[in-house]
Amino acid sequence: MPKVHIPLALMLSLLLGALLTMVPAQAQTGNKRLILKDGSYQIVTQYKMVGDRVRFYSAERADWEEVPSKLVDWAATEKWAKKHALDRTTAESNVPGTNGAASGVASAASSPADAEAASIDREEQAERATQNASTPELLPGLRLPDQTGVWVLDTYRARPELAELTQNSGDLNPRTGHNITPGELTSSGALKQNIEFQGDMAKVQLHVDKPVFYVSLSVPGNQTETDPQALTVDTHGAPLVSDKYSYSSPSSRYVIIRVWNNMRHHHRELSPIRLDAAGKPLRGDVIPTTAQILPGGHWMKLTPATELTIGDYALMELLGPGKVNLSLWDFRVDPQGPDNMNTIVPLQRASQ
Repeated sequence: MPKVHIPLALMLSLLLGALLTMVPAQAQTGNKRLILKDGSYQIVTQYKMVGDRVRFYSAERADWEEVPSKLVDWAATEKWAKKHALDRTTAESNVPGTNGAASGVASAASSPADAEAASIDREEQAERATQNASTPELLPGLRLPDQTGVWVLDTYRARPELAELTQNSGDLNPRTGHNITPGELTSSGALKQNIEFQGDMAKVQLHVDKPVFYVSLSVPGNQTETDPQALTVDTHGAPLVSDKYSYSSPSSRYVIIRVWNNMRHHHRELSPIRLDAAGKPLRGDVIPTTAQILPGGHWMKLTPATELTIGDYALMELLGPGKVNLSLWDFRVDPQGPDNMNTIVPLQRASQ
């Protein structure tokens, strides 16, 4: 049988066509954006509904993952998809002599459509970088939310989760998760005011002895619900000013203070403290924290200097020499405690 010589160009063309047929149709249309209700989004090549969950292929992690469908902002997802498709269609229609269709490999490679598509990709990358700074990834699939407040990384039954700490104060502003009620220390570093927490137990239960806290540094914009429990501060008649537009400063420092349960009167009392001018503990159940500003400057990471034993605690903000924030974030450490409500958990990965 005579040998058939296939031209090299034809062979390459056939090979390229075979490879394209192996790529899923959705993947050939470019990356998509699956937008969640918390404002974050996942860059995906394709997604589909599986029961009450959305199964998608992550373009960043090259793996199949799942998320509850109720967390997806479908209106925003569809709006972005339509705008993205319109931008590409408009760019392609501007190619001379093509009427919106590619007229060959050589002309398409240098067409204005490609320049427009590259510009869109750069804008998408810039948006993604901004989003990553606002919602940094702490663990695979687990990100901080794009909102103000204080969150703590906990582990419940081997599953990491983020729980929100709400301030325990009698005059909370619902517009922000970070209020400031200024208080003063005496010349010896002791707190002038007596602080009591209503209720026998803190709302948030942590299950690790060295939880990590994350304080937002962004100007407040989203609303947060007020903790129904109240904080009682005995100011001996002196008024307290609550700045409803205040937010955490990168220069603020934080300490963790032990809270004692007064079973007789059904409330909890802040342990007596004494700090020096720099905010370092001199006496009392005060645990310092180390602070780190995360890339982008949107979040401050706080790590306790020592492990926390079982019991109640409160996170206190030090505003400056001799001044503290009396609106505290209280919590309890107990490995056997119940799970917290409305926590943020990692996106679940699914096997292909």
